[in-house]
Amino acid sequence: GLFAVHKKGGKQRLIVDARMSNCCFTDSKPVHLCSGATLGSVVMEEGERLYVGQVDIENAFYNMLLPEDLVEYFCLPRIKARHAGVDMVGGVRVSGDTWLYPHFRVVPMGFTHALYICQLIHERAVDRIAALRPLRRLRDRAPVPPILSAESAHGQYVDNFFSLGSDERVVGRDVDDADAEKQWTQNECAARLQELYHANEAIATRWCT
Repeated sequence: GLFAVHKKGGKQRLIVDARMSNCCFTDSKPVHLCSGATLGSVVMEEGERLYVGQVDIENAFYNMLLPEDLVEYFCLPRIKARHAGVDMVGGVRVSGDTWLYPHFRVVPMGFTHALYICQLIHERAVDRIAALRPLRRLRDRAPVPPILSAESAHGQYVDNFFSLGSDERVVGRDVDDADAEKQWTQNECAARLQELYHANEAIATRWCT
């Protein structure tokens, strides 16, 4: 089933009731995000200013294509073409009484692995930026890196990137670099998810009928 929850700006966020599908997968690996306690442990020298920059990925989950191997787990009930307003499928005209069998092409919110997948791909994208070293990533229960003038501390919180530093220019540069790196293509995300699936690194299916 499908339902929606309120989203800022008067929009709605589509959520999938994927409980049956989730039974076909092993439990997701834990996700280590930045917490309030982590931010509260950031230390500044007396008289220093703290600059913060942030950018997010719009519709992050729905910009990640599912690998073909996983599509069959996220199908919706069949519907007649006329009820879906469809008269053409794959370039072929269909009648209103034709049964359609829709499925998700993207990572659905409601999939137990969705948050882990989004966080992992986000972190790997940021890791490709030379100035944003993994050792300076803010995350729960990890050492908090010192705030340096030439190098910011940074964090990825699912679909949000933020940078903290004492130099406004460095923080601004890091946000710009992260924003450019995070303009993922759907095909790129699908390729990464396919690799994770076949490597059994993030997603594993269990026998399911």
